[in-house]
Amino acid sequence: MGIWYHGSKQQVDVLDVNKSSGMNLWGGRGSYLTQNKRVAAMFGPCVNRFEIGDLDVLNTDNEIHDNDFSAVNSILNANVPFMTLAHADVKSYGEAMALCAQFGLGNKETAVQIFQEVLGFDALLTEDVTSVLRGGAINEGDLLILLSPEKAQFLDAEYVRVPNGVFFHGGRSEQPIQRFVHGIYPAKSGIEGLGCVSVERHAFFFSSVPAMSSEYGNVHAYALPTSGFLDIRNDLSAEDAAKLEQVGINTRWIDGMPTESKWQIFDGEDGDALSAAIRELGYCGVDYWECDKKGILRHCRAVVDSEIPKPLPIPTEVISQLDVVLSVVDALKEVSNEIESANDNGVSSVLINDILANFGLKGDSERLFTLLKRSDHEGLVEAISISNPTFCTGDEPNVDLSVHCRDTMRVRRSC
Repeated sequence: MGIWYHGSKQQVDVLDVNKSSGMNLWGGRGSYLTQNKRVAAMFGPCVNRFEIGDLDVLNTDNEIHDNDFSAVNSILNANVPFMTLAHADVKSYGEAMALCAQFGLGNKETAVQIFQEVLGFDALLTEDVTSVLRGGAINEGDLLILLSPEKAQFLDAEYVRVPNGVFFHGGRSEQPIQRFVHGIYPAKSGIEGLGCVSVERHAFFFSSVPAMSSEYGNVHAYALPTSGFLDIRNDLSAEDAAKLEQVGINTRWIDGMPTESKWQIFDGEDGDALSAAIRELGYCGVDYWECDKKGILRHCRAVVDSEIPKPLPIPTEVISQLDVVLSVVDALKEVSNEIESANDNGVSSVLINDILANFGLKGDSERLFTLLKRSDHEGLVEAISISNPTFCTGDEPNVDLSVHCRDTMRVRRSC
C-alpha cells in the first residue's frame, strides 16, 4: 500500500489502536492515517511516516459484496429491530455498521469491532473525508483507519508545527541541552547598556516566544510539565503567599519586584533560598511575565530542577514559523476592536485575510474571528499553525490513493 502519514502530539513509533487520533468517524478505536501530509498535520504537530504492506481493507462506501452478504445480514438481524430493518435501504458496509451502532450495539466502536471479527479486515477506508477536526474541515484525501497496527512499519517523524505548551531556551550551545547545570555564567544583566556580567542564577529560564530566547543565542525547544508551577504573573494568591512565608520567604519582596524584572528573584543568595523553597513546596518552578522588544508581556517560565526540561527535536524552520504566527496574532489583537465591530462578516473576513496575507500565511477567517472574540490566544496560535505547517523534508510527495479493497458487486435485495 506504500507510505502513509499519522499526525500526533509527539513521535509515535508504534501505533496504538486504542488511543484516539482526534477524530471519531468510526469510534475511538483505530489509528488514522492519510497519504496527504497536510491532512496528517491537522491531527497533530508531529507527522509520523509509516510503510504499510498488504492489507485487507474494507471501504465503508462500497456496496456489500455477495460473499459478505450472509454474514452482514446476520449482524443486522441480531442488532436492528425487524421493522426498522425492513424499511431501511442498506447498501454499503458503512450504512450497515452505522445502523447497528445506532440500535443494538450502541456505538460505532463496538460495531466496527463486531464487523472486524466477522469479516476479518485489517483496516477501514473512508474516501473523500469531510469532517470537523479542531474546528476546521477536512475535505481532501482519504483516511485509512488501521485496526491491525502490526501491519505498519515506522520509518521516521518530523515536527511540522510547534505543539501547545512548548517553551524555548536560548544559549551558546548549537545542540539542545540535555541536562541543565546551575552555576555562575556570563549573561545579560537586563540593565540597558551594561552588557554581559557574571551572574549567579538559581533557575533556568524559558520563553513561550522563540524570538525572545534568540536574544541569548541558539534557540531550542523543550517540553515542560503542564502543571506544578507557582504563578507569579500577578500578585501572589493568599494561599501561595502563606506557603512561601512558612518556609522563610519574604513574599513582599516578590510582589514588589517590577513585573518586567521578576526573573531577578532567582539571582544571588536570595535566589538560592527561593529556589530551595520552591523545590521544598513541590513546585517545578514559576510562571512569570517578561517584556519582549515590542513591550508586550510574554509568558515565561523559570525552572528550578535541572532534570525537568526535555529537549524536543523541532527544526529551526518550524520554530521560526511560530514567530511569524505570533506576529500575526499580535497584529490581529491590535485591530481586534475594528474587526469585532464590523457588522458584516464579510468585512471581518477581509480584515483578517489581509493580515494573514501580509505575513504570507493563510487561515480560516471565520474560525479566527470566533477565537479573537473569545480572546483565546492559544486557540489563535494553534488555528493559524494548523493551516500553515512547515515541511522541512520537502512538501508532500505525489499522492497515490489507490488501495486494494474488496471487490464490489451490486446486491439486488430488500431489507
